Amino acid sequence: MKKVILSFALVAGMTAMTHMQTLQAGNQIQQEAVAQDDDGFAEVKLEELNPAVQASVKALLADYELKSLQHHAEKQLTKVILISKQDQSVKMVLLDAEGKEVKKDPVKKEEPVKLLEQQP
Repeated sequence: MKKVILSFALVAGMTAMTHMQTLQAGNQIQQEAVAQDDDGFAEVKLEELNPAVQASVKALLADYELKSLQHHAEKQLTKVILISKQDQSVKMVLLDAEGKEVKKDPVKKEEPVKLLEQQP
């Protein structure tokens, strides 16, 4: 009987330790994802932008609703996140200082995605 109780305690302890390691690994991954999201853009109001960018954003608002408006002062780029009025899809547009659409952030370099392995 002692062996059964000892075996049960051993299995329960190993299960608890595995669960704790999984929780700790999940927290580390979540913290790293939040840290990578900081790309230098700050929330702004439409009135704070120059007239050319304001006109471009207002033209986009004919077909979309504004979800987020962010500006990067150093790069002189404005990130506009829009929601389609028809199908509720999300679209992101980058505008330069003249209000023209930029396909990609010209300064930002694409970094390879790092995948983290969890230890069993």
